[in-house]
Amino acid sequence: MQGGPSPLPGTPQAIDLPMKISPIPQPPECAMPATRHPFRVPRALLPGLLPVLLFTLGFAQTGDEAFDIPRLKAEIAKVKRDIQKTESDLGRTDSLTREEAALAQRLEERNKKDKERRETEIAALTGKIQELQKQIQAEKSKAARADNGTDEIAARTKNYAAFLASWCDSLLLRVENCPPLEREPREERVRALKNDLLAGSASPEEGISRLASILKDEIRSGDEIAMLNRPLTLKSGEVINAQILKMGNQFALFSDEDGKRLGFLERTPEGWGTREVDDFAERLALKKAIEVKGAKQPPQLVPLEVTVSPRSIASRPAASQKEEAP
Repeated sequence: MQGGPSPLPGTPQAIDLPMKISPIPQPPECAMPATRHPFRVPRALLPGLLPVLLFTLGFAQTGDEAFDIPRLKAEIAKVKRDIQKTESDLGRTDSLTREEAALAQRLEERNKKDKERRETEIAALTGKIQELQKQIQAEKSKAARADNGTDEIAARTKNYAAFLASWCDSLLLRVENCPPLEREPREERVRALKNDLLAGSASPEEGISRLASILKDEIRSGDEIAMLNRPLTLKSGEVINAQILKMGNQFALFSDEDGKRLGFLERTPEGWGTREVDDFAERLALKKAIEVKGAKQPPQLVPLEVTVSPRSIASRPAASQKEEAP
């Protein structure tokens, strides 16, 4: 149909309605076979279709009383139901279309908000990562400075240990030059301190403390006058049980148990050795000095001939000089 209103926008242009319309009875000479015609009826023309059908029915009724009016009415009713069903389907389709459009808009808005939120979170995390990187770099710098400080402390500790070890060498040399009375334990004590310092098992503080203790003992040993009883090897190789009067670290007097063998323990160019005294006056002085120290006689001054260095022994004249010793 060419005339009529234009279809609404957003609606289908035509609807295929297969309809079966019985032909109007015609005279035999113009009778035509009955056929099924598919119709494409626009939606906007559906309301105007009913009057046309009614007009056709009226014409057919007036033209031929044998026309099947109830069947046409049934077909009209079926067409109405199809139209209503189609309109209902179109309404549901439009509703679904609107719902899908609204859902798509909501999803787009949500995706946009999610994207903005994630961009904000990514920016915050990037800032935190940069801050952490700065902190890590600062910690690395601190660790490097701490390592440098540790290395410096280790180097200083090593230098202090070497310095204290040199003191131990000097002290050991002095101990070796002392009279050979209780000398081995003192030498072992100094050597043990030196080995601990060089091995790193003793800290500089411990080394200083131990070295100070050793020096105090050596100073006290060098200042004291002590009486010792111990075996003594004479220059001849004979071993006697001697009473030894130790006069610091300079020299010592000795006497056997019977008081018959008297002499000095003094330095020689080869080291420490014994020198027996044959002179009666000198023997009497040695014996008197030993008895005074042993509290067998009252305190008094006793003149003794002593030697304090190997050079004085080599240059000593035949006539000995007298010195007073307590």
